[in-house]
Amino acid sequence: MSSIFAYAGTLPCKDIITDAVSRMGAERFELSGTAMKSGEKFEIIKIKGNSQLLAENAGELSESSCVGLGECKRAHRRKPAGITAPPVANEYFAAALDGIIGNFETLKGSFESSLPVATDEDLLLAVLTELKELSPFEIISNLTNTLAVAPSLAFISVNEDAVYAVAGNTPLAAGVCEDGCCVSSELSALYPYARKYLLIENGEFAKITHERITVYDTKQKKIKKTFYACERYEGGFNVYSSPSLSSVPFAVRDTVSACLLNGEINFDCLKLTKRSVSRIQRIILTGSGEAYRSAALAAWYLEALTDIPAAAVPAGELKYSGTVFEKSTLVIAVSPSGENRDVISCVKRAKQFQSLTLGITFAPLSMLERECAKVIKPPVSGGASPFLSYASSALTLLMLTLRIGNINEVISDTYLNVATKLA
Repeated sequence: MSSIFAYAGTLPCKDIITDAVSRMGAERFELSGTAMKSGEKFEIIKIKGNSQLLAENAGELSESSCVGLGECKRAHRRKPAGITAPPVANEYFAAALDGIIGNFETLKGSFESSLPVATDEDLLLAVLTELKELSPFEIISNLTNTLAVAPSLAFISVNEDAVYAVAGNTPLAAGVCEDGCCVSSELSALYPYARKYLLIENGEFAKITHERITVYDTKQKKIKKTFYACERYEGGFNVYSSPSLSSVPFAVRDTVSACLLNGEINFDCLKLTKRSVSRIQRIILTGSGEAYRSAALAAWYLEALTDIPAAAVPAGELKYSGTVFEKSTLVIAVSPSGENRDVISCVKRAKQFQSLTLGITFAPLSMLERECAKVIKPPVSGGASPFLSYASSALTLLMLTLRIGNINEVISDTYLNVATKLA
């Protein structure tokens, strides 16, 4: 599991890239780093541990570099003795990889004699180096034919102030900023910088410069893509920098207040009516880590207080379970960052069966929001501690349970009023 971010602009990119990587990483990743083009060479720094530490260790990097990329990931393959990934760079290229190379072991033997290959990123750099005499378009064509399982990737050539991004089995989002352009595997990383964004997917690739984003299809023909507005989130998005228990009352207060309007539970964004609730014959909740724990807690109350069968399944299991959904199934996907790949895969499967989908996320902009038909955003930062994330998502789900139970006439108006006042 990994995430990538790249930027090409007119302003120094060190702070932009390190901030974006920390937004993607939070506590999920073990390794992170950034590589930036400085003149005719690449400067690179790598961190072992929380990716939010990256900015604190990036002081030695050039302040003038305007093109660079970053990556954060969990360590794959074998644990290296040193910090060998991510990202990677040599005198020709800098590269970052979102995913794994399926034929890693097969290709690895072809390069180990000349270049050290310990990680997927090392192998990507080795392939790029072998193709260094070709044009970027020819390189991308060869990469597509060489690398199996189609990981998404980005690379920069020392000869050009541009980023080339290739979308594999996960889409990439490319954004237009005030002072350049950027690309990321997580929408939340684009949010502070981009005015608008487009999606690169299904084997498409893009050339990203400080002036524009140019997208090409698998046949290397220019294509027009739809841009989406990247609206600024105004108010209600609080950052709880401290993970201590002193933050919990404020998170509880803000979460409950966001679910109430004039003292009554309100989820107008969902347009809940007696008719729409009667269509729901089953509820499946899913998430990973603390998000799954909040889903598991809510599942018990949902079934007890709404008379609708409900179950919580970890996203990693639901993704591969072969579960058949029905149109009458409501799938509630919980992901604080809105970028968990397993959770998003579950939502995509549910949509194939035309099931109802509802996302719970704290991110102002995310892939989960794009995939779900409806979304609820509790007013807690996506970078909040796991406990705050658990408390806020669990409370939101419990308030939703009360609302559905009342519409379904399982919970009386008196019970609902008392519960609301207690909250």
